[in-house]
Amino acid sequence: MGYELDVARSELAACEKTLGLIIRHSPAATAMFDLNMCYIAYSDRWLVDYALVEQTLVGRSHYDLFPDIPERWKEAYRRGLAGAIEKHDEDQFLRADGSTDWVRWEMHPWLAGDGSIGGIIIFSEMLTSLRKTEQHLRHFRALLDQSNDAIEVLDPATLRFVDMNETECHVLGYRREELLSMGIPDVVPVFGWDRHRIIMEQIRTLGHTRIESVRQRKNGTTFPVEVSIKLVELDKSYLVCIVSDITQRKITEKKLERHRQLYAALSQCNQAIVRCSNEKTLFQEVCRIVVQFGGMTLAWIGLIDPDSKKIIPVAQDGAGKDYLNDIQISIDAEDPMGGGPIGISIRTNQPYWCQDFKSDPATAPWHERASRFGWRVSASLPLYRSNLPVAVLSVYAGDVSDFDELARNLLIEIAMDISFALDAFSQELRRKQAETALRDSETRLRLTTEMSNIAVWEYDVETDQMTRSANHDQLYGMPWQGIWYSATFLDATHPDDRDRAREIIYSSLAPGGSDSYSFDFRVIRPDKSICWLWVKGMIVKRDPTGNGLLIRGVLIDITERILVKEALQESEARLDLALRSASMGVWSYDLVANKRYYDNQTCHLLGIDPATFTGTAKELFRAVHPDDRETLKISMARTIDHDVPYEPEYRVIRPDGSVHYLATRGKLVCDHRHRPLKVNGVVFDITEWKKAQSEIHSLAFYDALTGLPNRRLLMDRLHQALVSSERNGLVGAVLFVDLDNFKTINDTLGHVHGDSLLQQTANRLSSCVREEDTVARIGGDEFVVMLENLSADDHEAATLAEFIAGKILVTLGHLYQVASHEYRSTCSIGITLFSDRQRAADELLKQADIAMYQAKKAGRNTLRFFDAQMQEIVTARANLENELRNALENLQFQLYYQIQVNGFLQPIGAEALIRWIHPERGVVLPLEFIPLAEETGLILPIGQWVLENACAQLKTWAQENHTRGLVLAVNVSAREFRQTDFAAQVIATIQHHAIDPTRLKLELTESLLLENIEDTIETMNTLKETGVRFSLDDFGTGYSSLQYLKRLPLDQLKIDQSFVRDLAIDSNDRTIVRTIIATAKSLSLDVIAEGVETEEQRQILLNKGCTNFQGYLFGKPVPIGQFEAEHWGQSPNQGQSPK
Repeated sequence: MGYELDVARSELAACEKTLGLIIRHSPAATAMFDLNMCYIAYSDRWLVDYALVEQTLVGRSHYDLFPDIPERWKEAYRRGLAGAIEKHDEDQFLRADGSTDWVRWEMHPWLAGDGSIGGIIIFSEMLTSLRKTEQHLRHFRALLDQSNDAIEVLDPATLRFVDMNETECHVLGYRREELLSMGIPDVVPVFGWDRHRIIMEQIRTLGHTRIESVRQRKNGTTFPVEVSIKLVELDKSYLVCIVSDITQRKITEKKLERHRQLYAALSQCNQAIVRCSNEKTLFQEVCRIVVQFGGMTLAWIGLIDPDSKKIIPVAQDGAGKDYLNDIQISIDAEDPMGGGPIGISIRTNQPYWCQDFKSDPATAPWHERASRFGWRVSASLPLYRSNLPVAVLSVYAGDVSDFDELARNLLIEIAMDISFALDAFSQELRRKQAETALRDSETRLRLTTEMSNIAVWEYDVETDQMTRSANHDQLYGMPWQGIWYSATFLDATHPDDRDRAREIIYSSLAPGGSDSYSFDFRVIRPDKSICWLWVKGMIVKRDPTGNGLLIRGVLIDITERILVKEALQESEARLDLALRSASMGVWSYDLVANKRYYDNQTCHLLGIDPATFTGTAKELFRAVHPDDRETLKISMARTIDHDVPYEPEYRVIRPDGSVHYLATRGKLVCDHRHRPLKVNGVVFDITEWKKAQSEIHSLAFYDALTGLPNRRLLMDRLHQALVSSERNGLVGAVLFVDLDNFKTINDTLGHVHGDSLLQQTANRLSSCVREEDTVARIGGDEFVVMLENLSADDHEAATLAEFIAGKILVTLGHLYQVASHEYRSTCSIGITLFSDRQRAADELLKQADIAMYQAKKAGRNTLRFFDAQMQEIVTARANLENELRNALENLQFQLYYQIQVNGFLQPIGAEALIRWIHPERGVVLPLEFIPLAEETGLILPIGQWVLENACAQLKTWAQENHTRGLVLAVNVSAREFRQTDFAAQVIATIQHHAIDPTRLKLELTESLLLENIEDTIETMNTLKETGVRFSLDDFGTGYSSLQYLKRLPLDQLKIDQSFVRDLAIDSNDRTIVRTIIATAKSLSLDVIAEGVETEEQRQILLNKGCTNFQGYLFGKPVPIGQFEAEHWGQSPNQGQSPK
């Protein structure tokens, strides 16, 4: 046992020694104490933190080293020696050197070999340095957060965010918490791990790298960045990234690149100008250069067509060339296609910069065409030749910044260089043309002098010698004579012309003489033949006294011309004789001199005096019929412009007033360059031929007896009418008219009298229709009337056709005066309508014929429609009209009354509404018969009946206190009101019934304000002066003008029931009602709403300021007895107060 104890003690001592060594070398401040708080072991850090001098502390008391230890610490030590484990987060401690510090310490008991507590171990950490470190870290974090660059700390393996500064959060738009859950792939739009691996290789090799990338914000927008990346080794590896926004740098780089491209384009354009020899090649090169070197998306050049003012594309390059296919661009401000950038730039003589192609109003006509190309900006720059715009350069790009100030200046310089090149091309062209013209002139002169009858000569007065061209002597019929003198010339001249020639030449040579002369003369050739020569000389040199010294001139053989002239004069004499015999004249119109030449026969045909004719257009057109003058002008213009034959036919009015038809045949004569010189032609009289042609036409298309169109012309016009009807959608009608019992007249009175009746019938039919309608006789006693463009509505067209047919029935039914006999004839009419080309003209005639026979079967002297349904409609309408007339005669009408109340639901009046009490159909509402009454004019007696009964009722109400104050409203139609004596009728009715005029209210419709407003105001003022009130009915449904409303003597506006019906659910109706009420108030007018059916509607109207109402909520229209019973409980005669 003793041995084992020794071993245990030995092992314990070894363990304690080992523990001491561990503590000694611990990096933390650590000390081991026994039960007496004496040091057993301690670390170097303990010595440093507690300012203990390096010495052996083992065995020394802790209390001796630190006598000022607080009592609370000692108490803690005692608890630890008793077995407690304690931690103290923050205590102030006095070091051995007297300095203080804040310390965080932890205490654990340690066990001896026998299991008992051997002492305590204290671990401590001075907090001052830790706090400084934390403060430094906070300062460092603040500096990082204030950095303009974003700073990221990343996990190299996952690229997840470990930390970041506030700039990073602000730039990306995320909160720090959000970014800490994200990684680089979440903020880089297109991320690739392969690229990341390459970047990491660079970092591992160099320790750092710099890349350009793109970052995506939380809102989805992106921006370019430059990222400086460094690998940092702390507790582990981190990637520290400094991220700089390089948007502005990229914009600047792009701008610089754009400028570099444009400078390159300018340089290339200048080189192209040097290389190219014509504008076509230059234009194409410029377009290619602007796209290839200038960085534009599309460039094209268009020439200005001076005639059409259109832009014609001639060169283009780049993407989107399809944009130019069939493009319409004009420089004319009046043209819809002339308001674009190109038109504006040409008219203003300055570039047009379009900074938003898709929304610029100037580019609106081309938005759809350009939508698929993605252009954002465009520029249009005029190109000039001789300071006049002749073309335009148009360029297109995809970025707004592409046209900054420098870019604009460079593009303008390119356009100026192109314009300079165009001037240079023009100058070069003119130079070459001049050179060519000079060469051509020299060649022509040489050929002329060598091959023609023109010779050139020069005469020196001082030497009396003449130099000549090689062909000079040949014109005299002589071989070359060597030197010629003046005598040589005169000797060769015919004796009869010699003195004249000498006189002309010498007078020109004398001082003050003419510098040029010319004359023709004869020469007797050696073979005795006589030839004619023409000479022209110019005095090119004179001495100081004015005497001529040198003459240059030409000599031409005109022998053939003289012979031709003589022959022509003889021929013209013979031709004049022939033309006179053929009544044909010859004329010529000199286009250069603008003068006409007429022979005597032409003057005779035109009725012009040859002695006074001067060849002006005024003289010609004075003779031509006014309706034909424009024809002559147009025909002559076509001949001159298009070289077509001149072949007009026209009328002339001769001095005696007779009208003759002339025909002219002419042909254009041009020079060798196809320039019009004159028009030559003949003219002849075609009056008799025109008369014959007219007779032939009349026989072919008109009835010889009546002069009406025959069947052939009718069918042609009917075919045209069908085509027109299909095009314009208007319905027409064909009326087949057959005379009743015409055969009796022929049999009893004879064909002569029958023909007279037919002629009178034709005249009467023509008087019944419009000028554009057709009346035709197709045989015997059968006539056809064709009515065109009646109406777009079948019903209305049928009504009009029936009206005209009825007019024909009445007109043809009047007495005829046939010779000494009076005869009454009637007719039967069949009607069919047409509105398209689905039916042929023949079919229409058959249908009308069938309908005519139906009229015959119905007893003659009547009409029938071919269409059965239409016939039913027309019949029903006719029956309704007859019944309406009977109703008026038999007093089948009755007035119904509908109450009108104020805001307190008190009766203030009523509206009188007419009802037709039909014996078979019962009550007929006004909507079914009032339109027909207005159309037929029956509305006038009906309206007077209503007024009479309304006034009679007012007279009755005036007898009782309960109804004395009621106002009765009566509707008045526009047709009634338009009667010239309407006001007189109303006043007479009021006086007849002796009523108070202020109790009568006339309701007018807004249609009265559409025409004759002055007459309307006058009539209303006349009645207003008597006290009659006026209400504007159905206000808001028509076209009332406030200008007119202010002038009308109205008392009230009536809100139409269409606005009241949906008042509770339709905000638009509520707005309209509010506006009407406001209008009434502004005009100081009363207002009433009709059609009020619910309490909700009444309340809404009341809230908006309407205090008068009418509608089913208060009472339906009922007869007078029921009306008084409902609202007073009994007849007011019994004196009961209103309910």
